Amino acid sequence: MKKKTAKADVADVKKAAKIASVKAEGKKPSMALAVASLIINAFLLPGLGTSLGGKTKQGILQLVIFVGGFLIGIFATLMAVLTMAVSSISGIILAFLAISGGAMMLAGWIWAIISGAMLVREASL
Repeated sequence: MKKKTAKADVADVKKAAKIASVKAEGKKPSMALAVASLIINAFLLPGLGTSLGGKTKQGILQLVIFVGGFLIGIFATLMAVLTMAVSSISGIILAFLAISGGAMMLAGWIWAIISGAMLVREASL
């Protein structure tokens, strides 16, 4: 029987970790799918490309953050216009909501672009 070395143990652990990560994330996306996912995330709808690229949960969360921020921003803007900010406090609250909605949209978009770039990186490995 062959004696195992510490190097062999480390190699076995690395191999097992790689297999586990591949199983957890599914198969590696093709380069065409990864590039299409990045383009969809960047220019069409953040989160949709990530979902199409195989990371469904992450993509749905990105989409929810983006759409939620959009809806909050639109609601706050419409309320400010329709009520003409009756008091200064309501105007401040509505402005805060509008800015928060925009920040949520930006965060979802940046996260989606990073996820798309990571899909391209995974496809190139």
